[in-house]
Amino acid sequence: MEEVLNSAREAITLHMEGMIEEGMEFPEIRSIEEHMANPEFAGWIWAVVDVEDIRETYQPIRVNITIPKYLLNRIDVHAADRHMTRSGLLADAARRMLESV
Repeated sequence: MEEVLNSAREAITLHMEGMIEEGMEFPEIRSIEEHMANPEFAGWIWAVVDVEDIRETYQPIRVNITIPKYLLNRIDVHAADRHMTRSGLLADAARRMLESV
């Protein structure tokens, strides 16, 4: 059961991250009793999983970095080719690198 709850916690966090990245609004918080009374969820198994509210940790923060000019030029071209900002490309690259660790 602990493994299931940990997997649920991870799935919820990933879903929240996706919603933040897509600029989606979070749904209104409702009690478990409201959800249990919903006929769509009849017969489901219920558990409560605590997750961290990550919305604040996803607020953009301006940072100052030092990077060689040639590399910055390559980043800018690569970002423009993909209709991305420099910041978006660097954040995406960092996220992918950290996910592979």
